[in-house]
Amino acid sequence: MPHELQRLQARHQKILDLSLDGFSRTQIAELVGMSPTSVGIILRAPLFQEEYSRRKEAQDAQDGEDRSVHRIRARDTLESASQLAAQKHVELLDSQDESIQLRSAKEILDRALGKESEGKPSITVSADQINLLIETAQQVQEPEKEVIAKIG
Repeated sequence: MPHELQRLQARHQKILDLSLDGFSRTQIAELVGMSPTSVGIILRAPLFQEEYSRRKEAQDAQDGEDRSVHRIRARDTLESASQLAAQKHVELLDSQDESIQLRSAKEILDRALGKESEGKPSITVSADQINLLIETAQQVQEPEKEVIAKIG
């Protein structure tokens, strides 16, 4: 079948391409300098119908793959950003400002417990709990620092 299309006029190839791009019969006719009736006859020809279906199917498959790749990239970006945001909250636990420590601790605990982060904090955190969070965060960071020191 593809060898038969190669024998077609360049104008017929252009008609097929424009049709695949979503142009109407009238728009195609204007672009290639033909009557809409002539374009319609060409588009209804069995050879064109078969090639249109084949190319449209390939185009749709590529579009589906592109959407999947975009979804995967978006998910990866969001996961990376969420890890950075979580790390920033852990770092804020070491802040000199106790109100920043408190807000960060609440955010960490709310997220860990599956609470909504919008609106008023859903839990109360005591100073002892903040200190416990800070100690835990430091313990988590220590092995990372040791690994980095060994690598570096």
